[in-house]
Amino acid sequence: MILFVPQIATQVYLVLNKTMIGLISSVQAAGYFDQSDKIVKITLAIVTATGTVMLPHVANAFANREYQKIKNYLYKSFSFVSAISIPMF
Repeated sequence: MILFVPQIATQVYLVLNKTMIGLISSVQAAGYFDQSDKIVKITLAIVTATGTVMLPHVANAFANREYQKIKNYLYKSFSFVSAISIPMF
């Protein structure tokens, strides 16, 4: 049960954050927050998917002992992830 407390707290925060902003400030501020939160979540999904897509390519290159190809994959994916995630934060 103790292990689920942080997960429950996170879910409560995610549900109530827009409501609390709407109550504390204005509906317009809640709208700005909601839209910016969606942009961050979309960007985070793209960055996460990049790792999922690159894993089989790197594993295949490693199995075939193509170490230069692995290095190229890693550098390109790191550059792509950095180019997307640095403006995100």
